[in-house]
Amino acid sequence: MLQHLLKPVIRNARSGVRSYHVPKDLKLPTMDEILVPNGSWKEAHDKAQRKYTLQFIAGIVILTGTIAIGKMNGLLWFNYMPPKPKNTESSKSD
Repeated sequence: MLQHLLKPVIRNARSGVRSYHVPKDLKLPTMDEILVPNGSWKEAHDKAQRKYTLQFIAGIVILTGTIAIGKMNGLLWFNYMPPKPKNTESSKSD
């Protein structure tokens, strides 16, 4: 098991350099292999925009809900005014 793990490391360490040779039977791509668009670009664009708009609105709703719940539970404090001191029994008796 260890021999299978170390064999590639030893092989690369001997040469010290990794080399890449282009295969002899490599066929370069041509323009004929490029996909041809089909269908209406406007319909595809409108469909994608509907999806992105719904994701945007859902994100805003979730962010607003998270902030509102955090504010109601007292987990968030926006620091827009100084905090009010808490009244204790000892401060009332003075």
